[in-house]
Amino acid sequence: MSRQVWYMDAEEASRTRQYKEDMRVLRKHGYEIVDGKDLSDDELARSLHLYNMLYLEKYSYYNPQFTFEFMKLARDSEVLHLRALRRNGQINAVMGFFIRNGAMTQPLFGYDTSLPQEEGLYRLLTLITLQEGLWRGLLVHASGGVGEFKKVRGGKSVTEYNAVFTKHLPVWRQRPWKLIKAISKYAIPYFQKMDF
Repeated sequence: MSRQVWYMDAEEASRTRQYKEDMRVLRKHGYEIVDGKDLSDDELARSLHLYNMLYLEKYSYYNPQFTFEFMKLARDSEVLHLRALRRNGQINAVMGFFIRNGAMTQPLFGYDTSLPQEEGLYRLLTLITLQEGLWRGLLVHASGGVGEFKKVRGGKSVTEYNAVFTKHLPVWRQRPWKLIKAISKYAIPYFQKMDF
């Protein structure tokens, strides 16, 4: 067992009261949704700064640390599909996603953490994510954390697993993995009973 994560069916999420409220917030704050291909290099640098503000400065420097060169590659080759929120000529939030096997995942999320929480930038990025999933007919892998927030938007909590093939290893190297397997068998029923 690895962690609890959330999946969101974009079609189902679009019918929630919360989705409609998030659309109202987007209109109220007057943000323009910008396709990543239309971001200038300066806006791309700002986007990287926004990611760093949230995922490195606020959370942990153990999170992925992207470079500007990576961001340019992501934009130019669409390694990541970037979307940003612009208002009054300034990018205040950014997300980047990729698609695999009918699901989209957003490893790049960032917003200006110095702006008031009432701006609702996290919820607006989530709204953009759901819209992309809806338009493309994809399941949204919404990662872990903020469970109640994702639940009211139609999210379903599931356990994510890691798989390790060990049969080719010597017995002494298989033992730690067998111990982890034994612990997981005990822990999974415990966590499944919890309401995340």
